[in-house]
Amino acid sequence: MMLHPFLFAPDGTGISFSGILHPDAAPEVRVFVLKWNDGRDAFDTIELCLPSGKVRHVAGFTEEEAGRCVRRILKLKDVIWDTAETVSF
Repeated sequence: MMLHPFLFAPDGTGISFSGILHPDAAPEVRVFVLKWNDGRDAFDTIELCLPSGKVRHVAGFTEEEAGRCVRRILKLKDVIWDTAETVSF
C-alpha cells in the first residue's frame, strides 16, 4: 500500500493516506497519524479508515489526544477522500 502525505503540523504530527482500497466492494481509505515521542523513543500512531471513521490502531497517544486527532480527520474526510480518488486513478 502506497502512502501519500497530506499534512504536517508545526508540532511534528504528520498525516498520510492511502489510495482507495477495495474499489469494487466497500471502498475505504486508510489514514495514518504519526508523531515522534521522545519519551517512548518511538512514533505515536493512529490508523483509521474512511469513510467509516473506524479506528484500527492507536499507540502512544492518550485517549484524549487520539480522540482529538480522529475528530479533526473526520472533519477533513471529504477532502482526504477526494484526494485519494485523484491518486488512485
